[in-house]
Amino acid sequence: MPIKELLEKSKKKKQKAERKKTAKNLAIGAAVGTAVGGTIGVLLAPKPGKETREQISETTKEAAKKAKEKMSDAKEKIEKVTKEVKEKVASVSKQGKKQIQEAPVGESEPEIFPNTGEMEEP
Repeated sequence: MPIKELLEKSKKKKQKAERKKTAKNLAIGAAVGTAVGGTIGVLLAPKPGKETREQISETTKEAAKKAKEKMSDAKEKIEKVTKEVKEKVASVSKQGKKQIQEAPVGESEPEIFPNTGEMEEP
């Protein structure tokens, strides 16, 4: 590839990266602006300060309550799955121990060839 083409390709990559960065910064700015504007709107609403503070307090309490409920639900699900996994592991372990105890001593088991699935007697 000629040097001129390599330079043009590199220049296009840089321009694309710069446009991407600009778009990202614009989106972040819009999100922050929306949040700040919403907060200012609530604080400057034609309600008395006491009502506004009560509304903010109530909303915060509701959000905290919902977060606690979600955490509680997640904890219950994790505990349930953990219990099920422990039970399965115990069951498999018990079966494995049983098979080891029942295995004939001194006799070798037939081997299964992985590619064919055929068995070879010892």
